Amino acid sequence: MLCSTALAFLAVFLQGALFSLPNTGPVPEGVSAVPVYRNADETIYTGNPDGSCRVLDTAGNEPGDYFIVYPRAFHPGESLENYGEVVYRDTDIAITLPWPGSCPTPTSAARPLRELHAPAGYGLIPERAGYDDNVADIVASISQDSIISIVGRLEQFENRFWSNDSFPAARDWAVNWLVREGCPVEIQDFPISGDSSQNIIVTYPGTVTPERIYLFGAHLDCGHNNFEIFPGADDNASGTAAVMEAARAMVRYNFDSTVILCLWGGEEAGLVGSSYYAEQAWMNGDSIFAALNLDMILYGPQIGPSNYAILNINHTDFTEDLADYFISSASTYVPQLDTHKTLTYGGGSDHVSFWVYGFNAVGGDEYLFPPWYHTSEDLLENYMEFFPFGNGNLGHPCFPCGSQRAERHWRGNTGSSPQRPGLAISRILHCICGNRIECFHRHL
Repeated sequence: MLCSTALAFLAVFLQGALFSLPNTGPVPEGVSAVPVYRNADETIYTGNPDGSCRVLDTAGNEPGDYFIVYPRAFHPGESLENYGEVVYRDTDIAITLPWPGSCPTPTSAARPLRELHAPAGYGLIPERAGYDDNVADIVASISQDSIISIVGRLEQFENRFWSNDSFPAARDWAVNWLVREGCPVEIQDFPISGDSSQNIIVTYPGTVTPERIYLFGAHLDCGHNNFEIFPGADDNASGTAAVMEAARAMVRYNFDSTVILCLWGGEEAGLVGSSYYAEQAWMNGDSIFAALNLDMILYGPQIGPSNYAILNINHTDFTEDLADYFISSASTYVPQLDTHKTLTYGGGSDHVSFWVYGFNAVGGDEYLFPPWYHTSEDLLENYMEFFPFGNGNLGHPCFPCGSQRAERHWRGNTGSSPQRPGLAISRILHCICGNRIECFHRHL
């Protein structure tokens, strides 16, 4: 046992240190700490440790002085060295301290470290999803042609990076499309690199428990600079198309709880738009009961014994119940769609923004990265072999299983024997719709 003098000296010396503690027990009494990252085994803190902690760095920094880096999401030419000295590493992430005098630029693969909040809704998600005819009707209204059209139009902007002139053009096109379909649209400005960019938000207020929010989002921007050609069909016109088509399909319905659909800006610059939204929601005390983010869901090669791509659901230990609920919903509506859960505390997409601010969130993506990731070849034409929606995650028509309507539609579009339908959107719609949906018709 250290004497009191030595403990006092250690406390002063390590003020603001980065250190870790195992998850098996509480934070020791007397340790002043702010959690900044958690994995299955340990939690990383900044603050004032004691002798029982594993000290990682003694530079005396605030959380924002470090970077959290997701190597799997690196753009071409990126490496850990770009972000400084590695002070912590696990299978998902690295925490770095930038080199003296350097100021790394945030990207979708790296951002400043922030305080981590435990999800407020932890443990409140139902174990299984039930069947609802109205949800099935919404799922049945998802249009294959509409999804193809949205992806094809967005790739024509060629570069949707936030600082390229094509981003506001793509933003305006998406807004006009949503307004034309009758969706109530708002624009949220947020600061970025001394300038501003925007999120697009569609809100369907709840009629019974409007304070309870279900959120569905995807990033609209693409690429990692403002001068190269990045059509961004998979990354992330695919997720954008899912959100836009879901917004259109839901426009004629009322929901018990509030449903918010978002298209994020600035994801490729470090999850900037979603981080701003999540921070504002946290500051406002919003009750985001569940959030799903989709990023890259178009690529679907045959994997293993299945004829279907695998939709990967990224979750933490705090959000595994939400991942299980989505998988349960898939088994209810589209049991032939393969799903896979990944326990991770990293991930270079916008669901991480909601984890940081303590919201229950999961991220859906492809199980495998396509060879055209962040290149000029991320074009719809390269994914057409997965159409007519036989393999791709985005590609299955969203009809409830066993529906004669679904069978007729499939045969009408392919001219061949139907494969069973399935898609992330189907489980998304069930999760966000709640238990009771009242249909109404707007005069559009």
